[in-house]
Amino acid sequence: FKSKGIPFAVFDPKPAFNRYNALITEDGINSTPTCVIIRGVKREVFVGVQDILKALKHLQ
Repeated sequence: FKSKGIPFAVFDPKPAFNRYNALITEDGINSTPTCVIIRGVKREVFVGVQDILKALKHLQ
């Protein structure tokens, strides 16, 4: 990266993975693809390509 002028930093990914795992558990995600949309205090979980595409279109 350095020879190409691309900045980078070494970091410990464990805290990020711990948070991702907590979110996956909190949202009850057990399959892919899954999309979670959060609006204020409301969380909506969509599973499957068709449902995810519909949900994303409603966000526009």
